Amino acid sequence: MAGWDVDFSNEEQVKEYVQNVEIEFMFGCEKEHNSDSCARLGNFLESLRQNFTEAARIYKSCCDTYRNPICCYKTGQYHMLGKGGLEKDPISAFRSYRRGCIQQKSQEEGKNDRIANSCANMGSLLVMHKHETDKLLAVADEKQDYSKADNKVEISNPPQTAMEAYQRSCLLKDGLGCNFLSQMYMAGFENQCKKDFKLAARYADKACELGDASACHNLAVMYERGDGVPVDKKKAAEKKAKKEEILKGSVSLQFGAQ
Repeated sequence: MAGWDVDFSNEEQVKEYVQNVEIEFMFGCEKEHNSDSCARLGNFLESLRQNFTEAARIYKSCCDTYRNPICCYKTGQYHMLGKGGLEKDPISAFRSYRRGCIQQKSQEEGKNDRIANSCANMGSLLVMHKHETDKLLAVADEKQDYSKADNKVEISNPPQTAMEAYQRSCLLKDGLGCNFLSQMYMAGFENQCKKDFKLAARYADKACELGDASACHNLAVMYERGDGVPVDKKKAAEKKAKKEEILKGSVSLQFGAQ
């Protein structure tokens, strides 16, 4: 909306500005077939219009048609919640998350964040439905028309297990994915990994630095007990302080606390 000089204290100007933003996103999505415009339109409808049904339609169409990772992540979220008229269905959610996860790394951090988020959620669904892994992967691998996809070349080795999905998520700097990977090494997970507290501590440390409060807590306990790391009360205290700092920041962002 270059060239717009809006007085945001003027209700009519703001209303006109918002309408023009919506029109711009709609034109980019529906006429120019630009997947990023579709993602922005979905976000606009979701956050400003509170029109979740239309937002869900835009996100799903964008994911199905263009494989835009932002749209695919949001479609997965809507299916997990049964929101916007989309069926509450873990299989449909998994399909959308996987589509987001297998996209090549982008030059745009926002897309990389959603690729990582999609991988983390894909991994979690594989853990939650571990006895239906083959079914989930079979449905996700159904032949689809990729002719209009933004990125017609997916990653060469798409994740097939929860651990592989978490590894990709963590590699793309998603704290949740790193924390889940740490937890897998803490417990050992069936045929995917053995218990390894050193690796658990390494991934917990990365997750903590990326802002995952739960990982900071786990790492503090590990320093207190000497699990995978030397006993170090000072570092344990530092990780506890880091956890509190993250939690305080989360509350400030969510509720506007100072």
